[in-house]
Amino acid sequence: MNVFTMALEDLTRYYNEHNLVPGVRFEVLTYDGQFDPSLDIPGYEWLIENGAGFIFTPVPSTTVALKNRAQADEMVVFTVSLADEALDTPGWVFGVGNTLGKAHAYTGLEWIFEIDEDFPRDRPAKIGGNFLDRSVFRRGFSRGARILRNIS
Repeated sequence: MNVFTMALEDLTRYYNEHNLVPGVRFEVLTYDGQFDPSLDIPGYEWLIENGAGFIFTPVPSTTVALKNRAQADEMVVFTVSLADEALDTPGWVFGVGNTLGKAHAYTGLEWIFEIDEDFPRDRPAKIGGNFLDRSVFRRGFSRGARILRNIS
């Protein structure tokens, strides 16, 4: 069981114990897609066949794979890490975390450079990052560093 499943089960237990949605009981169904894109659609179908009312995935690429299918089925898909392509046309995929790092990087870093009087001007700025070790995050972090070099 991964940390996302444990958190989802804790959240489900809390909602059920406190009756936060009156008359509704939540249950967690899990399908292990093993970070394999070829399992996204079969997993989606399995979850639907087994009664899922909405879907949660922590995998950004899965949001892209499920986007059109979820739209056609009117199935809500939640994620904590939304791929940019899942936003191309608004629909039934929703990001519940800070998912637009790329969009924030351009404006945020420039704003910090202009406003923060302690921002280094005589040397490269040091940027810290805390993220999952996945290539999408490494690319975003590297992109932010390039932006910073261009504006300083």
